[in-house]
Amino acid sequence: TNDVALSAIANVSGLSCSVSAGALYKLEGAIFLVKTAAQPGRCAVTFPAMTRAKGHIEGYASLPPTTGAGYTISINPKWWFKEDASGSVIASVISLTNTSIFFSVGGIFLVSTTGVMQLQAGTSAGQICSVKPGSYIRVYKMS
Repeated sequence: TNDVALSAIANVSGLSCSVSAGALYKLEGAIFLVKTAAQPGRCAVTFPAMTRAKGHIEGYASLPPTTGAGYTISINPKWWFKEDASGSVIASVISLTNTSIFFSVGGIFLVSTTGVMQLQAGTSAGQICSVKPGSYIRVYKMS
């Protein structure tokens, strides 16, 4: 568990991978974020300079229906990014009553500068969020 007090977004310890210039990588990852109700959950990825990059972050949030309905409504918006999005807050989800959000991250990256790919998470200024076990990042070298 990583507990982080953030003003916007920060690196998540242990959720990074090294990449080499000239190689093509497939990225997959996930962040399970627990936060205070009514605060946004945010997700981003940082990476070195890329020749080309296309990826997405999908956020899964549960919304409880009226009391006693016996089911939960889930939403899963998807945000797309490309090679110029490093360090940008790509996804932001507000769940008014639920405190957990799951983000799925994926993409293909043609690396032009050796460096590190890093998942980031956060919430509102002065709030604390926790990144829970099950969160991960994997890069697969394709060529």
